[in-house]
Amino acid sequence: LDKVFVLSGDGVLTFFETVEGRALKSIRLQPPSEGAALVDHEKHGELLYQLRWSDGTLTLDKVVFTAEFDEDGDRTFAMDVRREASLDGSAEAEVQRSLARIGSEGRQTRVDLLADGRLLVSQVATTENLFGETQTEDYRFVIDDAVGQQVSALTLDGDGAFLYAGTGQGVLLRWSLEEPGEAELLDRMQAFDDQRRITSLAMVLGDISLAVGDEQGNLTTWFPAPKESGGRGLRLIHSLAVHYAAVTDLAPSQRDKSILSLDADGVIHLDHMTSERHLLSLSNHSPLVDAAISSRGNGIVALTDDGRVVLWEIDNPHPEISFKTLFGKVWYESYPEPDYVWQSS
Repeated sequence: LDKVFVLSGDGVLTFFETVEGRALKSIRLQPPSEGAALVDHEKHGELLYQLRWSDGTLTLDKVVFTAEFDEDGDRTFAMDVRREASLDGSAEAEVQRSLARIGSEGRQTRVDLLADGRLLVSQVATTENLFGETQTEDYRFVIDDAVGQQVSALTLDGDGAFLYAGTGQGVLLRWSLEEPGEAELLDRMQAFDDQRRITSLAMVLGDISLAVGDEQGNLTTWFPAPKESGGRGLRLIHSLAVHYAAVTDLAPSQRDKSILSLDADGVIHLDHMTSERHLLSLSNHSPLVDAAISSRGNGIVALTDDGRVVLWEIDNPHPEISFKTLFGKVWYESYPEPDYVWQSS
C-alpha cells in the first residue's frame, strides 16, 4: 500500500506515495470537447472511474499501473490513465445523475436520471453474423415507471444489464435492460414500511446482491429470490451494522463481499455481507467526506472536509468466517433460502 491517488474538481489526477505524502505524478484528464469541465465522478469496479463533463459526455477512465524493470532488475510501476469509452449525452440542466457501463460483450449502456423521474437509456450494441461481419446499432428509449417517485439513488450492474433505483419513499425498483432497446420492470416494492428514504445503492462484488443505504443509517443487502406469493423478486437478505447518521456513500470491495459505507457524520463502517460481521468503524477529528477501499482490500483511504487524505492499513484475511457461517444457516447468493452450507468465497 505505497501509492494513493486523488482526483481534483478541475480534472487533475495526482498520485502520492504514502510514507511522506510526496506527490509523484499529476495527469490532467483530457476533456471530451474543448472547454468541457468536469462535473462529477463515480468509482465503478477496480480502478475504473465514470466522469461526467459539462458538455453532457460520460467517459470511463481506468487508472493503470504498469510494471517496469531497470537495468538492475528492480521493479517500479508507471502510472497512467486510459480512456475506456466516451458516451455522448445531453448537457441539459434537467439531467440529475448519469451512469455508464461497458458490458462483457462490448455493449455500451448509459442511463440519465431526469428531473421529473424519467430515465433516459442509451445503448450501443454490436453484433456479428456467421460471416464475421459486424453491425452496430444505437438504441434510445425512456423508462417512466419512476415518474413522480422522487428517485434518490441509482445504480447499474457491471454489464449494464440490470438497473436499480431507490426512492425518497423507500421504494426499490429493478429493471432488466438485457434486450437492447427495451426495459422490463422486474420489481417495484416497498422496501421499508416506514417509507424511509433510500440514500445510496451499489452492487456487491459479483453483481448479484444490491447494497442499500438509507436515511436512518441502515445498511442492508438484497437479491432476487423466491417470494412467498410466487415468482422471484428482490428480498431482504442481510442487515449489517447501523450508522448513527444517513448512509451517503457505498464502496463494495473488489476482493470479497465486504462493503465500505460512509455516513453523513463522516464515519466509515466496514462490514462483510455474508457473515454479517461488523469489521471496523473509522472516524477522524475532521469529518470524512469521501472514502474508498484499495483494490487488494488491504487499505482504506478517505478525504476530510478540509482537503486532507487519511490512510488506514487493513489486515483482514478472513472476514467471511464467523460462528454463524461455520455452524449456522447462511443465506448465500442465488440460494432459495438459508441453509447449512459453507462457501469459501
